[in-house]
Amino acid sequence: MNRRITIHKLSEQMGLTSRTLRHWEAEGLIQSERDRSSGWRVYDEEAVACISIIALLRALDIPIKEIHAVLAGKSLAHVRTAISRHIHKLSLQQIESARTQQELERMLLYLMQHESSNLAELARILTTMEEFNVTNTVESTGVRIVTLPPMRWSFILQ
Repeated sequence: MNRRITIHKLSEQMGLTSRTLRHWEAEGLIQSERDRSSGWRVYDEEAVACISIIALLRALDIPIKEIHAVLAGKSLAHVRTAISRHIHKLSLQQIESARTQQELERMLLYLMQHESSNLAELARILTTMEEFNVTNTVESTGVRIVTLPPMRWSFILQ
């Protein structure tokens, strides 16, 4: 027998909001039916199983696009692929975060060596520092960084 559960009961049981369930349905991840007497959304056992998988993958920050592939494939291989891709993405983010942290630490050290309470002097230091960071980054890493033109400080200095 195929049991059905209402959206309200399901959201309580799974610790999800009914809005989240409706969003996942709008994204095409799950399908519901309507209860004829109440008009509420109801989910069958297959939808509940999909919702469990979706909830787990979303808790791991797996994108909805990847979850579509997992649900379409209906295999552990698809789950492994989605998780592997996400691990790779997180690794790249960690590398970028470490680079950003290094740049921030260098900027902080530079600013600590060139303290100023004057906004005009601060603007000059920041401009110098921006040129310093671009030059050092290109020389030390071989990576060329494209920056926007220096920020206009006229609104602050007036």
